[in-house]
Amino acid sequence: PKCPIKPPECATLTNNNNLGTQNSGRSNFSNSNNLISRNSGSNNVQSFRPTVQPAYQPPPIYKNHGAIVKNEAPARIVPIAALNPYQGRWAVKARVTAKGDLRRYNNARGDGKVFSFDLLDSDGGEIRVTCFNAVVDRFYDIIEVGKVYMISKGSLKPAQKNFNHLKNEWEIFLDTSSTVDLCPDEDASIPQQQFSFRPISDIENVENNSILDVIGIVISVNPSVPILRKNGMETQRRILNLKDRSGRSVELTLWGDFCNREGQKLREMVEAGHFPVLAVKAGKVNDFT
Repeated sequence: PKCPIKPPECATLTNNNNLGTQNSGRSNFSNSNNLISRNSGSNNVQSFRPTVQPAYQPPPIYKNHGAIVKNEAPARIVPIAALNPYQGRWAVKARVTAKGDLRRYNNARGDGKVFSFDLLDSDGGEIRVTCFNAVVDRFYDIIEVGKVYMISKGSLKPAQKNFNHLKNEWEIFLDTSSTVDLCPDEDASIPQQQFSFRPISDIENVENNSILDVIGIVISVNPSVPILRKNGMETQRRILNLKDRSGRSVELTLWGDFCNREGQKLREMVEAGHFPVLAVKAGKVNDFT
């Protein structure tokens, strides 16, 4: 049997798909009373004009309307490769290269939801960004693959390498104070995607669960079929075949909505006699029979 490649949430061909093969104030109180002294003729008697003490004014009562915002300098843009948890204010300007599906979960703390997306900056640095629960509601509909954003006020935590294929030891976690701003002008200095392609012939020699990029011609696309997952939820699966210059072919398995979007487009192209070139980012190699 050959090995499957599985692209988890990735670009050109991405997002929770398995590449199957057979082979993320002080108040200032001032006393303004004046003491005036003057001479009264020859008697040289000093007379003083009495001063009136102003009525007591209690200090104002301030209601708690949240933290007082100080004059903070804007966060400086930092290359993704230079991010670390010990920095102060920072911002990254990067393109979204992949966006994961919204996933729901249940654990000891109760029900929750999560989604992740991947960023790429002009220096080639990549990092995953993850949002949970209320933060999902703020940012899920805003994030679009291919768009450039300015992101700041997130926290950095160690990357979970079981789920994160990117070459970065950190992940960004957004919270309710984080900011995500779309950059309206296209920035040509930030690539759409970056790959490190391996020949398909290398797949049979790599370890199971390895992550790699491949490119090849789509030579066949199977229909989408329903699959029942272990958790009882039904999803869709579609298998297609890729062949590259090494002369070897590999089966690519697509899962979920990817089957009915990109998968169906590929099938229609092949049926019309067109055999497109497909680049796969972060395919995961699996054995199956």
